[in-house]
Amino acid sequence: GTYLLTDITQLHKGLELDFQTYITPKWMLRGYGSIGDWQYDGSSPFRFREENTSEIIGTGEVELSGVKVGNAAQTSFGLGTKYNILPDLYVDVDFNFYDNLYGQVDPENVVEAALDGDVYEAEKLDSFGVVDAGLTYNFRIGAQQLKFRGNVFNLFNKEYIGRRDGFGYYYGLGTTWNASLTYSF
Repeated sequence: GTYLLTDITQLHKGLELDFQTYITPKWMLRGYGSIGDWQYDGSSPFRFREENTSEIIGTGEVELSGVKVGNAAQTSFGLGTKYNILPDLYVDVDFNFYDNLYGQVDPENVVEAALDGDVYEAEKLDSFGVVDAGLTYNFRIGAQQLKFRGNVFNLFNKEYIGRRDGFGYYYGLGTTWNASLTYSF
């Protein structure tokens, strides 16, 4: 069967801050921080539907207050730097950290916990941090302005679980890269 929950309220509170400053004319420092508290608020009626006939064969109500909302890090921060090696060539490196990440709330688990007299809690996933790096080179061919950009994401190939939902756990991407050439006219 399938559990159907309705009238669900989420309460999202938090604080975000970011900055960017030049330490020297060639060296820039940047960062951000985000601290959130995302929770379900209140109770939810539920119905249990039989799979083959779609007949409602059970009803009730579950309390969701205080259950964490899943699939997005509720705390994150990052620190990065950019350095101009030459007037048209710069490198940048960023460290990003993610914490208070919870798995998706599964309605079946919520109802089963309530029927067992337990309080449901979303599964907390491990925190993780990744390092990204990039290189940019601006140049001209005649009067035409061009820009080459290369990026490496998750530079150190950190293995981490990025989310969990009804289909299972999902690992974050390993080291990936991209390159681009931009023509401005």
